[in-house]
Amino acid sequence: MASAAKATGPVAPAKITTSKPAPKKTATKASPQLKVVTNKEKVAANNLFMTGQALEHSRAATLICDLDWNIVYANQRSRQLLVEAESDLQSVVKSFLADEIEGFSFEAFFADQPQEFRALSNERNHPHESQVSLGTRNWDIQVSSLLNANGETVGYAIDWNDITAKLSADEKTWQIVQALEGCSTNVMIADANLNVVYRNTALKQNLKKWEPEFQKVFGASFNAEQVLGRCIDDFHKDPSHQRRVLANESIFPFKTHITVGPVRIDLAVNSIKDHNGKTIGYTTEWLDVTERLASEEQYKAKVREIAERMEFLRGACSTDLANAMESLANGDLTVTITPRTPLLEIPEEVDLALMAQTFNDLRNQTVKAVEAYNTARESLSSLVAETRLAADSIARSSSEVSIGNDDLAQRTEEQASSLEETASSMEEMTSTVKQNADNARQANQLAMQAKESAEKGGVVVNDAVTTMAEINTASKRIADIISVIDEIAFQTNLLALNAAVEAARVGEQGRGFAVVAGEVRNLAGRSASAAKEIKALVQDSVHKVEQGSSLVNQSGQQLDEIVNSVKKVADIISEIAAAAQEQSEGIEQVNKAIIQMDQITQQNAALVEEASATSESMNNQAIGLQNLVNQFTLDAAKMSELMAAAQAAAKAEERAAPAASRVRKPSTEPAPRRTSRFAKADAMDDFEEF
Repeated sequence: MASAAKATGPVAPAKITTSKPAPKKTATKASPQLKVVTNKEKVAANNLFMTGQALEHSRAATLICDLDWNIVYANQRSRQLLVEAESDLQSVVKSFLADEIEGFSFEAFFADQPQEFRALSNERNHPHESQVSLGTRNWDIQVSSLLNANGETVGYAIDWNDITAKLSADEKTWQIVQALEGCSTNVMIADANLNVVYRNTALKQNLKKWEPEFQKVFGASFNAEQVLGRCIDDFHKDPSHQRRVLANESIFPFKTHITVGPVRIDLAVNSIKDHNGKTIGYTTEWLDVTERLASEEQYKAKVREIAERMEFLRGACSTDLANAMESLANGDLTVTITPRTPLLEIPEEVDLALMAQTFNDLRNQTVKAVEAYNTARESLSSLVAETRLAADSIARSSSEVSIGNDDLAQRTEEQASSLEETASSMEEMTSTVKQNADNARQANQLAMQAKESAEKGGVVVNDAVTTMAEINTASKRIADIISVIDEIAFQTNLLALNAAVEAARVGEQGRGFAVVAGEVRNLAGRSASAAKEIKALVQDSVHKVEQGSSLVNQSGQQLDEIVNSVKKVADIISEIAAAAQEQSEGIEQVNKAIIQMDQITQQNAALVEEASATSESMNNQAIGLQNLVNQFTLDAAKMSELMAAAQAAAKAEERAAPAASRVRKPSTEPAPRRTSRFAKADAMDDFEEF
């Protein structure tokens, strides 16, 4: 396939030039190479130039590719778009640079989308339009083939546009529409010319419901299904007034209403503005308040009815209740209340549920008040009767308590005396144990000091053992050195003997040298004798040092045993000191407990005296209580019944319990709580409620 030549920059329109003819040598002849540009060629050149300029400055982004899909031209808008999307396109082709677009392969953008490129490059589909995603952007691409005069394809023209923002806006618009379709609020949208462009499903259903009433007012031609496209003036009796209201931008948002026959609809109107603040439409929310207004009228009528019945309720109950309470205040417990008239009930309705509930609650509370009074009267009667019987029982029991308190006081006094003696003995024992603990602590301190001294002695003996071992080693080295000196003296003696022999051979001339050799021999002999004596002394010293090391080692072992024994003694004394301290603390706690018991016993003695005085006071108060309850007027039959029950219970207790004069032995367990035979839970509960 033949391919077009690559361009290095934007395609420039063809430049047409003209040239003047050369000077004529003669007036009758012209040059054969003279080029003449016709008017037709000038027009073609101008058209080509204008086409190139139009393409360069077009608002559409255009690319031109050769037959191999290499980009040979990009207009100004296309270059600007490539610079803006450079980072996104580099995520697709890392080597892409917007400044080097000429010569770049358009096919490289579709390395991961070969099927998409095949669809774009198929000439049989041209012109072809497709939406593709490159990086994070979405593109709308249109591809056309460029043909020459013979109808042959010489290249391709590509118009592309970034539609990412548009698709995002379309998605948001779709979400808003879905939200409006799903909400229960009636919503209508009109454009700037007040023509209805949208109404949601809820409004469509309600318009269908209101359709008969709308047809009576706006004509039989009104159709709820054909609202879209109609002007909202059709919903108003005075459209000019409505238009004047909407023309005032300062009132938005505002509320109004329309009445169509018996239907009352509240409207909430607001304007829709574009990003420049220009009004491009209006939204209206429709709310049917017909049922609410009707309910308000019913509500007012029911309130009047309830007020009348509540007045009747107040008059019916107040008189009887006041008379009964007056009798109760005078001590007469024989008066009861009987409702004079059955109280009416208010039926509960949906719109008057709260008011009806309030009235019925008041009615129930009034009935409960009457029942509570009668119950309280019964409870109070029983309470007064039982209180009268209880007062008699308290008077008898207080005498028994007084006798028991006297006996308890005597035993408490004896116990206090015994505790006093025990406390004195414990104080002496505490002092002795404390002294033993102090002595044990001192012994422990001395043992610790002995332990530390023994440990230090052990360290000194270990150092002495180490030092003796070092001396023994040094003595052995000295013996070795002396042996070397002895050998040197022996060799020197041999050398001196050899020197004397050689001097004798020489004769007279070597006599002096022989004398010297003899002296050296004498000195060597003396050195050898001295070395032998020193060696004997050092060997004796080494032997004695070894004996001393052995004795020191034995001393160290004995001292280690002494240290271990001292440690054991110190540990035993420490345990004795700790045990003595614990014993001291335990005895001190026992002493505190005895002192506390003594104090409690003294307090018990005081409480017993107070209990004696209290029992006497209780007897006097029981007599006063009898006088108080005798002021109430009781039902004779009720009183007789209670007296018989109380006497039977008293006899049963006398058979089960020991004689009152018998003194009980003290018990270490708390006495169980007794339940009064006069207590009646039901009656008391009713009295508390009253």
